[in-house]
Amino acid sequence: MRVTPPQMPGDAEPIWKSATRAAIKLMSTALYSKRFIGASALFIYGYASYPIAEPTSTHSLRLAQGLDSHELDRKDPFAVNVRKIAARVGVKNPERISIRVGEETAGASIGANLTVGRRGACIVLPMELYDAFYAPSHLHEKYDIPKRDEIDFVLAHESAHIAKNHSMYTGAFLPVSLIGSCVAIHKIPNKLIAGIVGVLGIVGGNWYLSWSLEHEADEVAAESGFARGGINCFQRRLSRNCEMRSVLNTWMIDERGNYLADTSHPLLTSRIERLKLLATADPVKLIVSSDTATDEAEAY
Repeated sequence: MRVTPPQMPGDAEPIWKSATRAAIKLMSTALYSKRFIGASALFIYGYASYPIAEPTSTHSLRLAQGLDSHELDRKDPFAVNVRKIAARVGVKNPERISIRVGEETAGASIGANLTVGRRGACIVLPMELYDAFYAPSHLHEKYDIPKRDEIDFVLAHESAHIAKNHSMYTGAFLPVSLIGSCVAIHKIPNKLIAGIVGVLGIVGGNWYLSWSLEHEADEVAAESGFARGGINCFQRRLSRNCEMRSVLNTWMIDERGNYLADTSHPLLTSRIERLKLLATADPVKLIVSSDTATDEAEAY
């Protein structure tokens, strides 16, 4: 008769392993719960969509880093220019946009074209652009101040986010990616691989969406006639970043001047290349349209 030798205390499983296994099992059970997934997705969607309903609320301005910003008077020439450009890129009811400037923000737009008529929208812009708008032309080169074409491109870019309802896309994509990742985790037997796939699905998906929306906003601004301003704006940023890299000696800025820590925006070099293609494509469109008009006239 074979007798199993008793296990010594030293052979027992460590407590931390047991606790980890129990925690993973508990989390897996919670993640598989349809109620938990549905409630989490609904909460995330409400959190992301609230700024669309209340564009000028404290929560919305905090997300845009615009708590220190102040609203411009409607008759301010800078605000008038913003609304003109917004109408040019396709924003409905541009008079419903609240124009704000602040020191902390790098530029953000809150709201959507579908709701701007009832709920309004908000564009928060850096004070640097506001000061540059009123600066005399001879100071732009001397102090490396953004020029008028660069300012107009930034305004068109932020307005394009509203015109294309980008806030609605970002608000809906996060809960959808959460549900998709939970389903993938449930289907994959290996929980380590499942966890990696789930995280990559959420982070990578939102990363891809953010870059796609930024490229689309650049494209809308370029098609509205602001491509050259965008190229000049991004090239000036590259020059600034290269100067910072030489001073700080940091790996967060590559040799070409791309700031690698900004994961929500595409690389500046890629944005410049796309804008150059769009800028060179504009004359071609004009030539084609003029030739077509001539042919139609001859036909009649």
